[in-house]
Amino acid sequence: MIRAQLRACALASALALAAGCGGDAQTPEAAAKAFVEAVQRGDTGRILSMIDASSMSHLQAAAERATHHVGGRRTVAPHEMLQIVDVDPLLRVARVEVLDSDGEAARVRIHGSQDQSADLSLVLEDGAWRVKIPTPTSPTPGPRAPAPPVPPP
Repeated sequence: MIRAQLRACALASALALAAGCGGDAQTPEAAAKAFVEAVQRGDTGRILSMIDASSMSHLQAAAERATHHVGGRRTVAPHEMLQIVDVDPLLRVARVEVLDSDGEAARVRIHGSQDQSADLSLVLEDGAWRVKIPTPTSPTPGPRAPAPPVPPP
């Protein structure tokens, strides 16, 4: 049942993506500006439709884990796992600057009207620019610390 609900949510997101993003996501600048505006409105449906597939998969997996964590008493939706911390909802876009782009990925800086800024990473997926939201990653094991010296007897 949970998987069916997640599939339905993913389908709804894909439909929203197809219906709502094409015209304003043709350039990294336009996609970034539209994303910031969606964050400002708190429009989670629009935000979900504008993120890349990898970020969406992460949100869906996190929602599934959260649903399992609460013993299935309720289904946690992917939008409930969404945390946009890099974009101030009070940021008023003055201009958007492309910092770098290779045609497949881009990094843009949103300049606010009051000297604030936010950087976003985007990827081109299915002909539209999508925002890569930061997602937690598994810690990578580093080198082991040397064993403490054994005191002489």
